[in-house]
Amino acid sequence: MRADMVFAVPGHEVMPLLFVEVGNGAEGLPVVADKVQRYRRCFARRVSTGTSNRREVALWRTVWPATRRDGCPPVALVFTKSVVRVGESVACVNGIVVSSA
Repeated sequence: MRADMVFAVPGHEVMPLLFVEVGNGAEGLPVVADKVQRYRRCFARRVSTGTSNRREVALWRTVWPATRRDGCPPVALVFTKSVVRVGESVACVNGIVVSSA
């Protein structure tokens, strides 16, 4: 998994870490849904801390600064292609959610 952009602002109260995936409209829903699944798998991956207590942590927490949020960092999907109607964009996002579940 390779994000198009990662914003890391250590100490920020609301969102100290944000992954951004930019789509230009050339990729269909299955491709975008697959990207969402890859983010889920990446964020779920755990590694040993290397200490004697054999504790495991999320791999992403070993690369980017710790956040106060529980769970995974947010991923923003940014679509650069203009969408004619709001309903089309809602249908697109709903399709991604269903396809990546």
